[in-house]
Amino acid sequence: MNILILTWNVQKNKNYLVDLHYMLKEKKADTIYIALQEAHDFTVPWAIQKFFMKLFFKAYKYREIERFCGLVTIILSKYRITAVNTFVPFPNLYYNKGAVVTNLGINYTNILLVNLHLHHGVINEARRVNQMKMVLRSIEGRFSYIFVCGDFNTRVDVKKIPTCFDLNEFVMLSDWCNRTCREGPLNADADREWACAYNLHMDKFKKADQMNAFKSIFCLDEFDVKFLPSYKYHARTDAYNLKQTPSWCDRILFKTVNEIECLFYGSNMLVNTSDHKPVMALYQIRDGFELKNMNKKKKKAKYACYAGYTVQFTYNNFILIVIGLTAILWHFFGQLLCD
Repeated sequence: MNILILTWNVQKNKNYLVDLHYMLKEKKADTIYIALQEAHDFTVPWAIQKFFMKLFFKAYKYREIERFCGLVTIILSKYRITAVNTFVPFPNLYYNKGAVVTNLGINYTNILLVNLHLHHGVINEARRVNQMKMVLRSIEGRFSYIFVCGDFNTRVDVKKIPTCFDLNEFVMLSDWCNRTCREGPLNADADREWACAYNLHMDKFKKADQMNAFKSIFCLDEFDVKFLPSYKYHARTDAYNLKQTPSWCDRILFKTVNEIECLFYGSNMLVNTSDHKPVMALYQIRDGFELKNMNKKKKKAKYACYAGYTVQFTYNNFILIVIGLTAILWHFFGQLLCD
């Protein structure tokens, strides 16, 4: 089974449903989990918004849509699902920050999904850690897969970046990368030089990412980040707002004891209605139904193997018995003939 996870801070964008439909209309996932932050559109009643969500995603038979303050959680699936949502508010930040913890049951599999929005600011790293601990304390049960996504607000700490790092040069290289993704390569030799410089700057930037310590504290995993920092942009453009250091605030982390494969992990650079870029990941997981069938096949193969050994063992014994009886009879009749 494959599961597509999308997280996006929509920055109170009233047309986020249109953007979601644009991003997902050609996606062929068995299950889609959408985690939105700052979805504060109170000009249109929630019942009407919910109606249009169901209309846009009618290709999926099973749909679960919930909103807690600015956090919106949408689950779309081809399979029957059971979902239990729990809202975890943060003290003094009830309206804007918090987390939605979803216990999702699908195909004999328990999956934990977390949509969160942590405290902002580069100096509030300890506060974000405490908020994450609050979320974890609210979780009960055992799960085959855990996915934690949202606006973590973890920043790139410029104090940890080497002094030779030039932020303006990084922004220029990011613009080159964005243009190349949209229009394709222009000059192979020039693009090779740009790519080397871009990768060098990205490595320096990643080392100063506060998410490195965050993942270590909570033992969470993440596939390699190869996309541009998802924050902060000028709305309606692809240009960074340098009042904030460009950072990978929007992430998708996971924890699992079963096999998992990441087919895609990146951002959508074509959507620019917010100061955040949407981030998506497509995973291939083994649900309980698949594991059950795999175990049956293993048992059949095991029994077939045993049956093969039994037939071979019986045949070999039969040959030995025939040879033994022949030798005894030959010896007995040989003596009679001699007498």
